[in-house]
Amino acid sequence: MPLSKAEGVVLRGIKFGETSKIVALYTKELGKINLMVKGARSPRRGLASTLQFLSHIGVVYYFKEGRGLQFLSQAHLINPFWEIKGNLERFLIASAGTEFISRLQIGQQSHPDLFLLLINFLDRGGNIAPQYLKPLLVSFLLQASQLLGYGPSFSRCIHCERDILSQGEGDLLFSPEGGGVICNECVKRNGYYLKPSADLIRALKLLSSGLERVEEVGINDFDFGSAYRLLNPFWEYYAPGYRNLKSLEVWQEVGG
Repeated sequence: MPLSKAEGVVLRGIKFGETSKIVALYTKELGKINLMVKGARSPRRGLASTLQFLSHIGVVYYFKEGRGLQFLSQAHLINPFWEIKGNLERFLIASAGTEFISRLQIGQQSHPDLFLLLINFLDRGGNIAPQYLKPLLVSFLLQASQLLGYGPSFSRCIHCERDILSQGEGDLLFSPEGGGVICNECVKRNGYYLKPSADLIRALKLLSSGLERVEEVGINDFDFGSAYRLLNPFWEYYAPGYRNLKSLEVWQEVGG
């Protein structure tokens, strides 16, 4: 079997046998892959710290086309993201982002832009001011959605494409099934619509434009709970395999 190289982020690890481990990676080269790591839990091999959840690592592995489980040969640490792992809130935010990727990226589908977005998200997640962690997560989820082909529309009506965000004040209508905001003329009598504030939609539009713009969001005007309740049914409708993020449920339980 030929040897292949990749760099990836550890999405999860499962114990196998007495000393081995199966590790799921999201890689730049091949999307999500599963690696069998023989002796991973053995102190003599020294891989325990390298294969930790959320670590950015480089790997050499034996690749066989069509096989769901590849075999690791070597691994080295690129970035452990210690700043994230040493803080519960940062850890849960990062966990939610990687959980989103893990559920939506099924199989070996290369997506370098999505991988780079994930690395940027984790890097910023370890350094950004705490008050911007929630907007950072929303920004990442929105941009990941766009890269995967189902980003919501926040300014133009999903039917007639009229710019309705610039008009104004009060509440707007958002259709999870339609994939974005909708004007009053295009509303269907029996349709299901949510009513976010114009301020929330403006914030989401800004967050969808880049992680570097997260700190432009007015924190006092940004309601993470409202944003997630708006977007969650949209992802449930459009994103295959999506369901509520467990990391956010844990976060709520600990007072996040």
